[in-house]
Amino acid sequence: MVTTVQPRQRVSLKDAKSFSAFTNLVKTQERQKEVRQRLTAQLQTTLDVEKLLTIFYKEVQQVVQVGGIVYQISDQDNLTVSLGQQHTHRCTYQLSSETEAMGEITLSRSKRFIEEELTILEGLFSTLYFPLKNSLAYRAAIMAARKDPLTNTWNRAAMDETLAREVELSKRHNQPMSILMLDIDHFKAVNDRYGHSAGDIILQETAKIINHASRQTDLLFRYGGEEFLLVLNKTDHNGATIIAERIRQALEAHAVKCGESEITVTSSIGVASCRSTDSTEDLVGRADKALYQAKIAGRNQTQSGELTGNS
Repeated sequence: MVTTVQPRQRVSLKDAKSFSAFTNLVKTQERQKEVRQRLTAQLQTTLDVEKLLTIFYKEVQQVVQVGGIVYQISDQDNLTVSLGQQHTHRCTYQLSSETEAMGEITLSRSKRFIEEELTILEGLFSTLYFPLKNSLAYRAAIMAARKDPLTNTWNRAAMDETLAREVELSKRHNQPMSILMLDIDHFKAVNDRYGHSAGDIILQETAKIINHASRQTDLLFRYGGEEFLLVLNKTDHNGATIIAERIRQALEAHAVKCGESEITVTSSIGVASCRSTDSTEDLVGRADKALYQAKIAGRNQTQSGELTGNS
């Protein structure tokens, strides 16, 4: 039976006065002070959220037995950090400042938490406030630098890094991985006829439709101009083709309102799946060739990169 102590309790980390820092569960006041001071100092050494929580988790274990910790925050990429092993008995806290949500943290172990231990944990949370706030702000700035400002998709710099990682993971773990290369058909004609502001709206709406028609785990990048690239991890070629067709049909069925006009656009899509000998350039090259084949075959269709290049 799973027990949850004080589920989804709201903890205002800034109001440290509301926390009783330590209780007589800890052997001496000096030990309690030592752990708190060490934790406060160590949390100032990094702006990386995962490293920060690793430090916090290790120090918490010095005063309260904890088997695992999970931190989650719903933002642009739904960050989750999981440390240790997760158990049946849990205490979960929502973390917040006066003005913003800072995610939630769940601690778990194989036996129930008692009230005195929860008081200790809440005292330690007060040391986490400023380091976590700073690390989240730093992370948001890094993410903003990796985003395309018009479509709010990831940019080329983020794409290069992600593709290199996903190709390596695919080969290391022998897992399928595919990409889609998508181009908006006759985009220049849309710009010429309706103006660049309408073209911008088309790009924004296209990105939204692709995201809606794909899965939460898929990553969308603006490749350049009117081209997008979608990374599909743990997805074989058949699965990728199904997703590509779902996106293509969704775009064809959607009329984009631009001022007084409603504009319907179509797309051409190339599909390629990672091979054991692939570099990122090989994979993108096959997807690009497949996209070219879709264009010369009449546009508004999906073509397979497995039929191009060497088998």
